[in-house]
Amino acid sequence: FFFPITKEGTIPGFDEDGIVYDTLIKAYARISNWAKAEHWLDVLVAKKFMNTGDSRLNSTNYVSLIQAHAKEGKMEELERWLTYLDKSGWRIDERECVAMVHAYAHAQQPESAERWLSRIIKSYGRASKEVYSAVIIAYAKEGQVKEAIEWSEKMRNETQRKAFASCVYSAIISASAKKGDRETAEKWFKEMCTHGIKPSVSLVTSMISACATNGDPVNAVKWLNKTVSTKDNPGDTFNKHVVLAFARVGDMDGVRRWLRTMMSAEIQMEGHLCTSILSAFSSRGNKTQNISECEHVRAFLKEMRLAKIQLPMSLWTNLLYSFAESGDLEEAKEVMLALREYPGCYTDVKLIRLPRKCYNNLINTCARARDYQKAEFWFDSIQKAELDPDSYSYNCVINACARVRIH
Repeated sequence: FFFPITKEGTIPGFDEDGIVYDTLIKAYARISNWAKAEHWLDVLVAKKFMNTGDSRLNSTNYVSLIQAHAKEGKMEELERWLTYLDKSGWRIDERECVAMVHAYAHAQQPESAERWLSRIIKSYGRASKEVYSAVIIAYAKEGQVKEAIEWSEKMRNETQRKAFASCVYSAIISASAKKGDRETAEKWFKEMCTHGIKPSVSLVTSMISACATNGDPVNAVKWLNKTVSTKDNPGDTFNKHVVLAFARVGDMDGVRRWLRTMMSAEIQMEGHLCTSILSAFSSRGNKTQNISECEHVRAFLKEMRLAKIQLPMSLWTNLLYSFAESGDLEEAKEVMLALREYPGCYTDVKLIRLPRKCYNNLINTCARARDYQKAEFWFDSIQKAELDPDSYSYNCVINACARVRIH
């Protein structure tokens, strides 16, 4: 900066004008040179320019500075800066506190945002609904629904407002639904509608998702029908969540029915949905089963094959691994055939690469069953997958041949 500076660190000719020092403080702070910024703040304090009532030396620029650094996520530096201002005698006013609340809320640090909100309430006796909302939404986004609701009630009592902004309702409903707390989500959803706020598509999706998480297909269908009755487009996502709700309770008929509904509506059956359905089947009652032992999984896969629905390669690979681990030859063979039925990427056997012990498991199972042809098939699969057979692989094939006296 092109100012003549004395050995004492002051600027001659500007002793009676704090604006120059104020400009230097902000300039150095903007480039994160805190040592220089604090030096000029010391000079400003020593010359008693602080809190003089000069409108040019208000905190507006410091609020801008707080917001600028908050966007960069420099929360520790902001705290250090404001603490220094506080100790230096600068009155940290409401605008600066509000800026800190929004900064911490934006950084997803609700506890720190709450601390600054409490400071506003203690110093000024009230806070605006926007500041309350920032803290509530920050807690909700972090999944801390209890704290979000507590602050919403404080906001209701303080501001004497019966209804909240739609963003507050959305945050609490979505957070509750994500945790599977359908009752809380429904309570806030009903309150929102009572006050004439129209729910968004994403909120209805959250409600259906909450039902799916809880394995509550009846309520999932209820929410879907409610959406259809309002003449809104239910969208693909709604139907998919309903299917998952039926899958979580092992209702294969319900899954079939809604899959047919999706197909008749020409809704694409995506691979990740199939994976989710299989996971839901295998984790019924919070007891995860081996996917190869779940009869619903087998039935679902057969129906997908009959419907010519192409499932992702990763899904088939995981299934093949599971069947191989359990030594289920027939199902493993079905999976291999399914892979080869698909055109393009599934025709190349080299793409199917399992751990060697899976192949060895299958070879050994074939050997015990005296089925040397299948044993050789899985032995060849090791080589096609560009894996070198180990001694155990050879021993299993030799054993299979010996059992049927083939030399």
